[in-house]
Amino acid sequence: MKLFLLIAILSSPIPSLSVSPRIGDCQPASCGNVTRISYPFWVGGRQPSYCGHPAFELVCGGDGVPALKSSYDGYYFVRSIFYHNSSVWLGNSNWLHGKCPLPLFNLTFGLSPLAISAVNAKLFFFYACSGISPAANYYYRVPCANDTSVYLGGFDAGLEGLNPSRECEAAVVPVVGIEGVNASGYEKLLRNGVIAEWTVADCSQCEASNGQCGYDGSAFMCICPDRPHLRSCKKSNLGKKIGIGIGAGAGGILVISFVCLLVYKQKKRKQTPSSSHQLIQTNSSRQILDLELNTAQYRTHIFSYEELEEATDGFNASKELGDGGFGRVYKGKLRDGRTVAVKRLYENSYKRVEQFMNEVDILSRLRHQSLVTLYGCTSHNSRELLLVYEYVSNGTVADHLHGSRAGERALTWSLRLNIAIEAADALAYLHAVEPQIIHRDVKTTNILLDNSFHVKVDRWMSKSTTPNNSA
Repeated sequence: MKLFLLIAILSSPIPSLSVSPRIGDCQPASCGNVTRISYPFWVGGRQPSYCGHPAFELVCGGDGVPALKSSYDGYYFVRSIFYHNSSVWLGNSNWLHGKCPLPLFNLTFGLSPLAISAVNAKLFFFYACSGISPAANYYYRVPCANDTSVYLGGFDAGLEGLNPSRECEAAVVPVVGIEGVNASGYEKLLRNGVIAEWTVADCSQCEASNGQCGYDGSAFMCICPDRPHLRSCKKSNLGKKIGIGIGAGAGGILVISFVCLLVYKQKKRKQTPSSSHQLIQTNSSRQILDLELNTAQYRTHIFSYEELEEATDGFNASKELGDGGFGRVYKGKLRDGRTVAVKRLYENSYKRVEQFMNEVDILSRLRHQSLVTLYGCTSHNSRELLLVYEYVSNGTVADHLHGSRAGERALTWSLRLNIAIEAADALAYLHAVEPQIIHRDVKTTNILLDNSFHVKVDRWMSKSTTPNNSA
């Protein structure tokens, strides 16, 4: 993919609505047993298209079961929607047709932009595997299909170590686990469906201002009594504004008077500052860092330096993945088995601490399937400041276009277009969050790809509303 393709997509105008949205248009709808369907979902034919995200249109069929269209495998029927944690319970009857129902592809291909929830288990299907040992405790041989076996594992399980032969073809299907059901009950697990999660613009600010959430093309909007607004409904109260102005003016006079008094007293003292002033200032900055890292708003796991040193074999040079902006990035494996990318700052100066805090601040607030996920960081008490990210194994777009993997010729034009669309969606999400985040360094070396060639955008630079936005 050439960079101009991404720029062309990002610069394309968002189509405007031909009908002006009105407050009250997007009342919750029902379909069968699923009630109060609302943003980001919307029911086609019962609610206007601007009432939800374009990708989350539900079709209410004659059987009274709402269905979500998949980009890969028809429709998924919706069992239930859980708005409190942004998740949806889906089923797919396509797998269960015929005398021997078997999925032939990875489920994740068909659920974008939804993401698979970590509450699921995983079914691993291995095809054309005549060499599997009949170890009944682990693999279940499917009686209706020759040389086909099933393995049931946890959500963190991967194909590495499970695939009994390199010649085997495999498909991975996340499923909601059922107590007491193992791989032999794979049909029951397939019928039970899967839990998926969505990450779209937050609706709470709009609803708090008595608005209704919706989408204008691909951009979030808040439908208000006067007209749609960007994030929330605007309230105009002249009397309140006058009162605030008077109060602010009086408060300003008091503050100025107080500052003048402090300056006067300071000059009278004529005392030399303590030699320990710089140390106290540094310690105060450290304490602020520690307090901020442990506030609820970051929701960030704190790793020990020793754990990350062990995960990277002492930051071994053979584990180095590259330069990560203001630090080097190493591949590591945590004690729980997760493969991660660990960013190590070049120097532990106060300026680097500010950059570290800025990145933690940004990443800990974000949830989007096309952005690199932050797993956690070290505290200020550790020997060094480290950031821990998910590891994205398929390299960058630049690698596949003109780098070490260009010879594989894996990027078809349809894949390149999908990469551009997913990257644009991730950037649109960054621009829509509050406070707005500006990437400032969009290029093919900062767009990572997973094994399914889905995008993971890396290395955003700053928040537009913070002092660090020049970083």
